[in-house]
Amino acid sequence: MKIPETIEVVEAVSEYISSYRKSDKLIVTDGRNLAYFPANEEHHFTDFSTRQLRASEPEDLKIIRRLIEKALELSIKRVTGHRKMHGIFLLEEPIPLYRCEKARLYLGFSARISLQGNHAVIEWTPQAYIRESVLDYVQLRRERGASASVIVLSVPR
Repeated sequence: MKIPETIEVVEAVSEYISSYRKSDKLIVTDGRNLAYFPANEEHHFTDFSTRQLRASEPEDLKIIRRLIEKALELSIKRVTGHRKMHGIFLLEEPIPLYRCEKARLYLGFSARISLQGNHAVIEWTPQAYIRESVLDYVQLRRERGASASVIVLSVPR
């Protein structure tokens, strides 16, 4: 995908930046107190201005990359109907693995975006994870008679 030389965005100041990271709007943060989103996006910020992001500037390139990642994430969520979990885009709900305590199988893919010059390259990798909550594991071991000290020693580090 070709990246334009400049991208017009709205730069807004907010104290509640963390609430925008998981929103369903195309809005990204700089990690401090600035939020960025497309100029045509509706918003309720009082302290904002329009700004040109330049692909030639390293700090602007980070924001462009975050905007591309967020747009990709929202698009995938819209198509699959599933959220991103454990760093992968789920293709279906987690599958319970019976006879394996309360572990679940997570099937999906990951996407890695790298910016090379004025092009964005997206790498897709299929992923499958088996996860079990720590609480479920401890509860299972306790039901089978394990002491707390034995459980602590048996957990891989």
